[in-house]
Amino acid sequence: LYNGVDTETLHSSEIDGGYVLFLGRLSPEKGVETLLKAHAASSNRWPLRIAGTGPLAEDLKHRYPGAVFLGHLSGDVLQQTIAEAAVVVLPSECFENCPMSILEAMAYGKPVVGSRMGGIPELIVDDVTGKLYTAGNSDELQAALTYLMGNQVVRQAMGTKARVRAELEFDLNHHNARLLEIYSAARKKT
Repeated sequence: LYNGVDTETLHSSEIDGGYVLFLGRLSPEKGVETLLKAHAASSNRWPLRIAGTGPLAEDLKHRYPGAVFLGHLSGDVLQQTIAEAAVVVLPSECFENCPMSILEAMAYGKPVVGSRMGGIPELIVDDVTGKLYTAGNSDELQAALTYLMGNQVVRQAMGTKARVRAELEFDLNHHNARLLEIYSAARKKT
């Protein structure tokens, strides 16, 4: 059973602020340095915003001054930052299960670029709702992000399809109903 996202509260956003957004812990397993390498290799061609804190924060800020480090965000500021992003990226290099950041981005109608690792490829439909790349491969990541950031029509179309997928497959009401079915079936077996 996948996580659920409240598509009744999170509305599709027509705003495209022209930036790539990373949300997460600034630690090695999250792949943030791979993302920052991809950004630097693109000569900072597309704006990159990093939302989060962690043990790598100060080192990464120092070595990658071309990115904007926002620190920890929450509440309305976090929601507005997601709603105004052009693309959300999840470059994890660990086995994520069902990251809420992907589901929330999809609920806002944002295409998501993610690594082919763990449960991420189960959420992102490659070339439909976003792009997938080989975990740890900054060249592939750079190519995917440069393509999307250079093609607003494509990213808007992917974002629209991501929103539809969130509504049809990851809606919180659907999740809760399915969870109750699982509990009911398990109860009958005991």
